[in-house]
Amino acid sequence: MSIFAKLKEQQIGSTEEQFKDLGGASFISESGVYSLNIKRAWAIESKGGAIGIHVEFGGDHMLDMDIYMTNKEGETFYVAPDGKSRNMKGYLDVKKINYIATGKLLASLADIPTAERIVKAKVLTETPDGTYERVEKEIKVDYLIEWDSKPITICVQQVEALDKEKNLVIKKDGSVATNLELVNVYNSNGFSASELFKGEQEPKALEKDLDRVTKTPIKKAKQSKSASSGATATKQNILSGLLW
Repeated sequence: MSIFAKLKEQQIGSTEEQFKDLGGASFISESGVYSLNIKRAWAIESKGGAIGIHVEFGGDHMLDMDIYMTNKEGETFYVAPDGKSRNMKGYLDVKKINYIATGKLLASLADIPTAERIVKAKVLTETPDGTYERVEKEIKVDYLIEWDSKPITICVQQVEALDKEKNLVIKKDGSVATNLELVNVYNSNGFSASELFKGEQEPKALEKDLDRVTKTPIKKAKQSKSASSGATATKQNILSGLLW
């Protein structure tokens, strides 16, 4: 049974609403739009129980991303302050990528075709001194067989990194560390999932998204109240956010 069987989905809004465009070979480190291929992808589960996708992009540039689409309870949604349920961003990102890569609209992401495979990957591993680092290991995964080698264009944005206490992560040189956040995805002709679904004749979202990240190349993070009121920032620990 695939790990996706654990998903607790709640279909919120129409497909058109879910695909709506929001108005981020060298490794990609800056905000921008990049034409890539999906090298490989598989399902992941965090230490806390959140389910997601590990996807590796390649081409003239490279990027590895972990996209979590559920909370610790396996729910793909959250309840907003107004009491209404909202889709988690990562859940929508995976839906969009799947649509771009396969052309298929799935009623449930639990229906994504997978196959058990052994892959070599760098796994977050605790060291004797209690810190964590990536160590290459062979692991058994639920591999997304229909995503292999599919062309895709992505827009990413640098976002200030926060630790588990919502404090800014500070590098050794004193600058603020950043992570890359997925803004949107498009097919090889520049059409977003929303534009493809609606049958638009001309792609417009890509240009708007690029303009957005160009104007704000580094997005400010939402710190905790204590951090924003003057709490000391923590030392760099890029991996700390992966342990939730």
